[in-house]
Amino acid sequence: MTADFINGLFELAAGLLLSLNVRRLFKDKQVRGVCLLPVMLMAAWGYWNLFFYPIVGATFSFLAGIPVAAINTIWSIQIFYYGRREKRMRRFNDSLTFTISKRMSSYRKRGYEHNC
Repeated sequence: MTADFINGLFELAAGLLLSLNVRRLFKDKQVRGVCLLPVMLMAAWGYWNLFFYPIVGATFSFLAGIPVAAINTIWSIQIFYYGRREKRMRRFNDSLTFTISKRMSSYRKRGYEHNC
């Protein structure tokens, strides 16, 4: 077993485990407990490895590193997308709640009661 092969196995394992994060975020569609910057750093490091591995002749590590860089990139995009989506939905819900509560208070002022 060469160092390239062992490193490549770690890269493959990382790719498989990272894909669980992508799958989970796609399923939940909510960003919880994850910061975008470390994920972007790891994606950048993955691309650096794709540049570096061929230089040092680590072919297996290079091939196994492709999914790691790609999955970290996908995960970064998901975190950005679903984070912004949540903020937009929160703003929409807040404005809708404000409009409904304002309308309900105007009905109460006119003497209408809510009997639910």
